[in-house]
Amino acid sequence: MILDGAILNRPRIWLAGLRLFAANPCGVGLGNSGAVASAFLLDGIPEIRTMISAHITLLAEFGWIVAWAWFASIGLALCGLKECPRIGISFAGLVLSGCSSTVFDWPVLFDFAEQGGLGMMNWALSWTMFAMFAGFGAWLIWARLRRGWNPRSASAVVVLAGMAVLGVRLVPAGNAPQVRGGYVICGEAPRTLALYDAKWKLKSVARCVEGGSVLPVRGILRFPREMDLSGVGKVMLFGDCREWKHMVKGLPVECVEE
Repeated sequence: MILDGAILNRPRIWLAGLRLFAANPCGVGLGNSGAVASAFLLDGIPEIRTMISAHITLLAEFGWIVAWAWFASIGLALCGLKECPRIGISFAGLVLSGCSSTVFDWPVLFDFAEQGGLGMMNWALSWTMFAMFAGFGAWLIWARLRRGWNPRSASAVVVLAGMAVLGVRLVPAGNAPQVRGGYVICGEAPRTLALYDAKWKLKSVARCVEGGSVLPVRGILRFPREMDLSGVGKVMLFGDCREWKHMVKGLPVECVEE
């Protein structure tokens, strides 16, 4: 039996997501996890958009507060499995699917402008499935509350969810970079600030920069005039960003052609 890379690479991708969270407990930002992991943590794996796990993607992108609430809500809902077995099994199935697939694609769900490129119908279906999941969870929690719920049991579920998130936080970050304000920061100062347009990818730019670096997660359209350049020793401009050479003051500039 031969297993393709889509299956064999998943453990590495999941670990990369956990490392991103360890380095960025407040999250790397919506839609940023795949690009950052591909550029710095997943050599030899084709570029990804998400962590191929709805739960790990949420953890890496939204941070510990949202993740704690998410896992606590799931735990409380699963406590109502006895009250509504059919709904509970459907809910549990979606939870399990989210462990090993992007059953809830957060960047697509929250792309209200372009619907993640899926078209209105597919985007609406994605929201319908997520709404069903949330509705099932709310129904299970309500059913459990109606039968009576020991406050200690509910508190234990919430505490266990927090402990699970804290446990993931203890995963070694390795060489996972920090992400602040849409910029990836890695290595020691003096760092190279690399600016690029939409024709370039973060992974391609990262390979061109040696040593510590500051890189936007996505291509930018305007020169970041208000950016704090402390710790930056050099500026690299890629693609159309080369037109900004005259805007850089007091730092050496290198222009990179396509």
